[in-house]
Amino acid sequence: MTSQDVGDYTVTLSAQGLSDLQAANPDYDFSKLDPTTISATFSITKAPITITAPTATKVYDGTPYADALTATVTGQPTKGVAPVYTLNDVSGDVNVGEYALTVTADPAANKNYDITVAPGKLTITPAALTIAAPTVTKVYDGKGYTTALTGTVTTVPTAGVTPTYTLTDVSGDKKRRRVRHPGDSGCQCQPELHHHDHEWQAEDYAGGHHHHCPNEDQGL
Repeated sequence: MTSQDVGDYTVTLSAQGLSDLQAANPDYDFSKLDPTTISATFSITKAPITITAPTATKVYDGTPYADALTATVTGQPTKGVAPVYTLNDVSGDVNVGEYALTVTADPAANKNYDITVAPGKLTITPAALTIAAPTVTKVYDGKGYTTALTGTVTTVPTAGVTPTYTLTDVSGDKKRRRVRHPGDSGCQCQPELHHHDHEWQAEDYAGGHHHHCPNEDQGL
């Protein structure tokens, strides 16, 4: 028998086999046996294997996962043929989230194996970026600041989408004002500059907040 694949095979005793049998058992007489009437069935059954889809991670950059994705096969015999399988296509998954990776193995293409499949997962994590609010200055004119304000966005991936954000509305702020740094205490305005006809500043710092000088509320 030369086949190594799964199946049932009929085994018969050849003349050479009968001679070898007699030589191995001199105390018995096999001369009256007809080799053509002696047969048996030899069965090769499927080997159980498990194909597990990979687990992969990448940081969002607006592009698909680029590295090769390969499943893990366990239980494959040392001299057994490699199982045939495919993984689902995740080339269209580019946004932050978790995406299932699944294995498909056609039984017809893997006749020697009893296959169990296990899922994997592709995880795309958020990319770190910085959005810095602008620092602007204007001379007091009794009007709010009306020029468009735009933050500065850094470390956006080349293929990444532009982040959406809003800035604090300062269009109604007409008095001199300064943003207080975290940790500052008390009014940071200089007393001689409390009058409304002096320069107005708006400085926006990460974690800071607007601080009205108490004297402004007194109409100075």
